[in-house]
Amino acid sequence: MSDAARTPFEAPAWCNQSVCYTPEGLEVGGKQVMQYWERPLMRQLASYATRRRGRVLEVGFGLGISANYIAEFGCEDYCVIEAHPLIAEKARAWAATQSIAVKVVEDFWQNVVGRLGVFDGILFDTYPVDADAASNNYKSFLPCAQSFLANEGVLTYYSEETREFRSDHLQRILEHFDTVEFTVVEHLRVPVNCRYWKHDHMVLPCLSRPRVRR
Repeated sequence: MSDAARTPFEAPAWCNQSVCYTPEGLEVGGKQVMQYWERPLMRQLASYATRRRGRVLEVGFGLGISANYIAEFGCEDYCVIEAHPLIAEKARAWAATQSIAVKVVEDFWQNVVGRLGVFDGILFDTYPVDADAASNNYKSFLPCAQSFLANEGVLTYYSEETREFRSDHLQRILEHFDTVEFTVVEHLRVPVNCRYWKHDHMVLPCLSRPRVRR
């Protein structure tokens, strides 16, 4: 489908929600989007995404935790796609303080497929913005990842998986990538008021060798 014929992905209800930064983290419209306990996860994701240095893409800026780790580990340049205008504003303020080249794209990733070039590393961590959670998470991104990814690049993302990594999730990965490795991040200090994760660990995947080439 051509860019002209593609129907834009829109979620105005999400983009108009209030943003609140609390001692625990980030809330949008009263929903917990990201919290500071995730730092060990974001560090591992950033380590994966910067493995080849080069160009790095992050989908979802959140609190900017992984962005800071990406800058620390080092890359040629960094691009972030962030749909919420207030969070994108925060990303632009962060970008102004960095020594690496930074580009902030204020949009949904679905609307910029094929328009940003290719990247050596991708870190995908978005929040479901409508009733269909799959419309804006890794399930819908995996089939499109090769449009953003260099042939030798890697994709990593917030998996929401424990040590018992679900077989249907792994099968979905192997439909689109030939190689996957896993790291278990241990000793997570999740606060009792966190509504989206309760375990003290999470398995994070790193995918490479996409099956579908451009």
